Amino acid sequence: MIDCASSFELNTTFCYFCVKLITNIRNFNILFFFFFFFLFFFFYFFFFYFFFFLWSEKTKYWFFCKFFFKNE
Repeated sequence: MIDCASSFELNTTFCYFCVKLITNIRNFNILFFFFFFFLFFFFYFFFFYFFFFLWSEKTKYWFFCKFFFKNE
């Protein structure tokens, strides 16, 4: 198998590790791990963006007062 890190002269530590990880992978479970990892962060940042930037100020304050401070 062609050593991509040597052929393309990507001899820095990070690039060499990434190329070796991709070219020498044998267990496909790690692919599912990366998939769910990025999927989790995608939904996490979407949730953060939705609750703190897309909502109006009135709705935002109502949400925090209702569920966090229990103001009647």
